Amino acid sequence: EDPVSTPSDIMASVQFKGPFSGVLTIETSFPVLAEMTANMLGSGTGETSKEEKADALKEILNVICGNVLPKIGGTTAVFDIGAPQIFREAAPLGKEAAIAHLLLEGGFCRVKLFVEGDLPEPS
Repeated sequence: EDPVSTPSDIMASVQFKGPFSGVLTIETSFPVLAEMTANMLGSGTGETSKEEKADALKEILNVICGNVLPKIGGTTAVFDIGAPQIFREAAPLGKEAAIAHLLLEGGFCRVKLFVEGDLPEPS
Protein backbone atom coordinates (compact mmCIF):
# COMPACT_ATOMS: atom_id res chain seq x y z
CA GLU A 1 0.00 0.00 0.00
CA ASP A 2 1.03 3.58 -0.58
CA PRO A 3 1.09 5.14 2.93
CA VAL A 4 0.81 8.65 1.54
CA SER A 5 -2.58 8.11 -0.06
CA THR A 6 -3.98 5.32 2.15
CA PRO A 7 -6.80 6.61 4.34
CA SER A 8 -6.38 5.98 8.04
CA ASP A 9 -8.84 4.11 10.25
CA ILE A 10 -8.35 6.24 13.36
CA MET A 11 -6.68 9.54 14.20
CA ALA A 12 -5.72 11.49 17.31
CA SER A 13 -4.51 15.03 17.79
CA VAL A 14 -2.95 17.09 20.54
CA GLN A 15 -2.67 20.88 20.64
CA PHE A 16 0.32 22.66 22.12
CA LYS A 17 1.31 26.25 22.87
CA GLY A 18 4.71 27.69 23.57
CA PRO A 19 7.49 29.38 21.57
CA PHE A 20 5.45 28.14 18.63
CA SER A 21 1.97 26.65 18.70
CA GLY A 22 0.19 24.02 16.71
CA VAL A 23 -1.19 20.52 16.55
CA LEU A 24 0.45 17.12 16.30
CA THR A 25 -1.61 14.30 14.82
CA ILE A 26 -1.18 10.57 14.50
CA GLU A 27 -3.11 8.39 12.06
CA THR A 28 -3.00 4.64 11.77
CA SER A 29 -4.76 1.50 10.65
CA PHE A 30 -6.77 -0.71 13.01
CA PRO A 31 -4.36 -3.69 12.75
CA VAL A 32 -1.41 -1.50 13.80
CA LEU A 33 -3.42 0.04 16.63
CA ALA A 34 -4.45 -3.38 17.92
CA GLU A 35 -0.84 -4.60 17.97
CA MET A 36 0.43 -1.37 19.51
CA THR A 37 -2.19 -1.54 22.26
CA ALA A 38 -1.45 -5.18 23.05
CA ASN A 39 2.28 -4.39 23.25
CA MET A 40 1.72 -1.37 25.50
CA LEU A 41 -0.51 -3.37 27.84
CA GLY A 42 1.71 -6.44 27.76
CA SER A 43 -1.23 -8.57 26.73
CA GLY A 44 0.53 -10.31 23.83
CA THR A 45 -2.07 -11.06 21.20
CA GLY A 46 -4.97 -10.76 23.64
CA GLU A 47 -8.08 -8.79 22.85
CA THR A 48 -8.23 -5.15 23.90
CA SER A 49 -11.24 -2.86 24.21
CA LYS A 50 -12.02 0.20 22.09
CA GLU A 51 -11.25 2.37 25.12
CA GLU A 52 -7.86 0.71 25.61
CA LYS A 53 -7.03 1.23 21.94
CA ALA A 54 -8.05 4.90 22.09
CA ASP A 55 -6.01 5.40 25.27
CA ALA A 56 -2.98 3.71 23.71
CA LEU A 57 -3.14 5.92 20.63
CA LYS A 58 -3.43 9.05 22.77
CA GLU A 59 -0.55 7.94 24.99
CA ILE A 60 1.79 7.25 22.06
CA LEU A 61 0.89 10.68 20.67
CA ASN A 62 1.79 12.24 24.05
CA VAL A 63 5.14 10.44 24.01
CA ILE A 64 5.90 11.55 20.45
CA CYS A 65 4.85 15.14 21.19
CA GLY A 66 6.93 15.25 24.37
CA ASN A 67 9.99 14.14 22.41
CA VAL A 68 9.49 16.19 19.24
CA LEU A 69 8.81 19.63 20.71
CA PRO A 70 12.14 19.95 22.59
CA LYS A 71 13.97 18.81 19.45
CA ILE A 72 12.39 21.69 17.52
CA GLY A 73 12.05 24.39 20.19
CA GLY A 74 15.13 23.58 22.25
CA THR A 75 15.48 21.85 25.58
CA THR A 76 14.75 25.04 27.56
CA ALA A 77 11.52 25.80 25.69
CA VAL A 78 8.35 25.41 27.74
CA PHE A 79 5.17 24.11 26.09
CA ASP A 80 1.64 23.73 27.35
CA ILE A 81 0.41 20.45 25.88
CA GLY A 82 -3.33 19.76 25.81
CA ALA A 83 -5.10 16.47 26.25
CA PRO A 84 -5.05 14.28 23.14
CA GLN A 85 -8.37 13.75 21.38
CA ILE A 86 -9.58 11.01 19.05
CA PHE A 87 -11.21 12.14 15.82
CA ARG A 88 -12.58 10.34 12.79
CA GLU A 89 -12.17 12.86 9.98
CA ALA A 90 -9.29 15.15 9.22
CA ALA A 91 -9.97 18.84 9.76
CA PRO A 92 -7.95 21.84 8.61
CA LEU A 93 -5.33 22.32 11.31
CA GLY A 94 -3.03 25.02 9.98
CA LYS A 95 0.18 24.89 8.02
CA GLU A 96 1.63 21.38 7.68
CA ALA A 97 5.24 21.70 8.78
CA ALA A 98 6.32 18.03 8.79
CA ILE A 99 5.03 14.55 8.09
CA ALA A 100 6.47 11.12 8.86
CA HIS A 101 5.27 7.77 7.51
CA LEU A 102 6.08 4.51 9.21
CA LEU A 103 5.41 1.35 7.22
CA LEU A 104 4.68 -1.67 9.37
CA GLU A 105 3.83 -5.29 8.69
CA GLY A 106 0.17 -4.75 9.67
CA GLY A 107 -0.29 -1.34 8.03
CA PHE A 108 1.07 2.14 8.59
CA CYS A 109 1.36 5.01 11.02
CA ARG A 110 1.46 8.65 9.93
CA VAL A 111 2.46 11.58 12.15
CA LYS A 112 1.86 15.18 11.06
CA LEU A 113 2.95 18.45 12.63
CA PHE A 114 0.87 21.55 11.99
CA VAL A 115 2.08 24.94 13.20
CA GLU A 116 0.76 28.46 13.53
CA GLY A 117 3.31 30.90 12.21
CA ASP A 118 6.94 29.96 11.66
CA LEU A 119 9.10 27.42 13.40
CA PRO A 120 12.14 28.73 15.26
CA GLU A 121 15.49 28.70 13.50
CA PRO A 122 17.58 25.62 14.31
CA SER A 123 20.20 26.33 16.96
